[in-house]
Amino acid sequence: MSLPVSQYEALLAEVRGLRRKAQRVQQLARPLVEAATDVDAASSSTVNHRRPQNIDKSRLIKLFKREHKKEL
Repeated sequence: MSLPVSQYEALLAEVRGLRRKAQRVQQLARPLVEAATDVDAASSSTVNHRRPQNIDKSRLIKLFKREHKKEL
């Protein structure tokens, strides 16, 4: 399957844009996951290592707002 150069370039630009968006989401999510992990680790005396826990949506939103007050 071959694509015209202009269509290929448009798809490539879209992929690059999506990659940048994904990196930004990861950048914003990293402190939230770490904060959630810290909260869960502090509340459990049997935690031997740090790992992300399942968190509900409302808790994640609260953590996000707390971490990014100035940006909002």
